[in-house]
Amino acid sequence: MRIFSRLKGAGMGTIVIVTAVLGFLLLAAATGTLVAMNWSEKTLTPALSILLVGTATTLVAVVVQLKESRVESAFATSVVLDINAGGPPMAVTSTIPVAIPRWSIDYKNSST
Repeated sequence: MRIFSRLKGAGMGTIVIVTAVLGFLLLAAATGTLVAMNWSEKTLTPALSILLVGTATTLVAVVVQLKESRVESAFATSVVLDINAGGPPMAVTSTIPVAIPRWSIDYKNSST
């Protein structure tokens, strides 16, 4: 209970990280226990193979995410122009528009 009292004022990120670390430690302990219980000369090769492939996969996943990327500063888009005013059409109002909830509109009795 002492652990939870310390986490009471912590943020959600801290709680997620602590939970992930505890889960990793529990899985590592369970894996170590199972390997120790079932150890023989035949388990060394598959265990090292799994460790090597897992390490390589992790490195590839991290390195692929770290590749260089660039952001284009120019992009094409379509803009509606008002030829008479010489710019994009804009509605300038002196009041703030108020949204009308959908449930307050009577569509059956509406004349429009």
